[in-house]
Formats: sequence, C-alpha cells, structure tokens
Amino acid sequence: MIKSSIGITVSNIVMIWIVALNSCGPGWEVPVATMLLITLLSFLLLMGLVFSAVTFVISMKQYKASSLLFKILFSVFGFTCVSFAIFLLYVEAYTGQFWFEDFPSIPFLIISCGINVFFLILILALQKSKS
Repeated sequence: MIKSSIGITVSNIVMIWIVALNSCGPGWEVPVATMLLITLLSFLLLMGLVFSAVTFVISMKQYKASSLLFKILFSVFGFTCVSFAIFLLYVEAYTGQFWFEDFPSIPFLIISCGINVFFLILILALQKSKS
C-alpha cells in the first residue's frame, strides 16, 4: 500500500507540473521545449498510474485488512488522482492547451503540493500504525 500511495503522490505532482508548464510562454502558444517536457511528463504520468494500479492490485489483501479510515483516505486520494488526470485530458493540458492569463501559479503549486504531501503523510501514518 505504501508503494501505491507514493505512486499516486508522484502522479499528482507530475500533473501539477503539467498544469504549471501549460502557463509557460506567451498566450496560448507553448514553446516547443516546454511541449517536449509536457510529453515526457505525460509518459511519466502514465507509468506512475500503471505502477500505482499494479502495486494496489498486488497488495489488495493488505487493503482489505486495513482500517475503514485508511480505506476512505486511500480511496479519496486515488479518486482525486484519477479525476485530475481525466480533467487534464478534457481540457487538453497534455497538448499544452490549458492556459489562463492570470493563473496563480505559485499559490496553486504550494496548495496542491501541500495537499498531496499531507495526504501521503496521513496515509503512511495510518498504514504504519496498523503494522
């Protein structure tokens, strides 16, 4: 479960990075180097999601034996990750088309990363207390 939680966190951080990269450049046009980085991060995101899913399936017995609070937090964390990935697909962030003129990059990065780290620490603490 720890590996799956870390995979979800890495996937969320990659998606946050993709959103931040979409705001680079003048207006709607993302520079070629940035688009190349978005493509590389999209591949890394796919690998992170596959890693999370595989490690989750492998540790399904451990998930079933865990507490209800852990199951709820882990499910919310995983659902948020998948929802964020689908949202970015819908707004075409993987092709560099998710752009806002006055996008608050720094507050978005701080809040998003903080929430992910908080969820990870909480899930890891609940998992360690169970062991």
